[in-house]
Amino acid sequence: MNIVKGDYMYVMGIVNSRRLGRSLGLDIIGADGTKRCNFNCVYCEVGNGKYVTERGVYADFNEAIKELKTHLDDSVDVITFSGNGEPTLNEEIGEYIDKIHSITDKPVCVITNSTTLHLEEVKESLLKADIVMPSIDSCIESSFKSIDRPLKVDLSTVKQSILEFSKQYDGKLYLEILFVKGYNDSNEDINELLSFVKEVNPTELHINTVDRVPAEKVDVYSFEEKKVLLSHFEAFDFDVKIF
Repeated sequence: MNIVKGDYMYVMGIVNSRRLGRSLGLDIIGADGTKRCNFNCVYCEVGNGKYVTERGVYADFNEAIKELKTHLDDSVDVITFSGNGEPTLNEEIGEYIDKIHSITDKPVCVITNSTTLHLEEVKESLLKADIVMPSIDSCIESSFKSIDRPLKVDLSTVKQSILEFSKQYDGKLYLEILFVKGYNDSNEDINELLSFVKEVNPTELHINTVDRVPAEKVDVYSFEEKKVLLSHFEAFDFDVKIF
């Protein structure tokens, strides 16, 4: 295990999140400024970075919790694991969730790219969270590789692990799709995603488009184009939101 040492700022916010309200972020994967992820998405607001596929200890647990306590107040709606990469690559995420639950009744949310959900230890950790936001941007291999540019990630495993997790999880499951114009918005892409979303049956479906400056230059949707995207997903019984 590689423990990253240095002077850290683990806490982000309080941020006015469009999806979650007043969110106090906790970065346990890249607080030293290094992006750590097994994706290199074209839309990533963190920018291009170093691929990391192995789970490890990438934060000082006690220092991160100390910072969290300092910034925690009644105005916080949710504590969110996010940051410079994929938070479940930190193998202590389950311990963080347990510790936060012991010091506050604020809900804990984990935003994840879903690539480690097939690991039993990750699944058991995330089952303890109050909100889990797994993402899937395409159910077609070519589009998946084009938009997310994964390293050592198998799409079929990602899909199966989201489905299995959805059947076991008792909290709020907010499934996310981020559309990038010309990458994952073909009729074939949308039809495959519709079938998958129906099977997952999340608490909410969050449809996202590029909002902040992405890693690479991409075309953005007009307001009317966003309405068309949303219209494909409006027949579900659960809430569907576009951001």
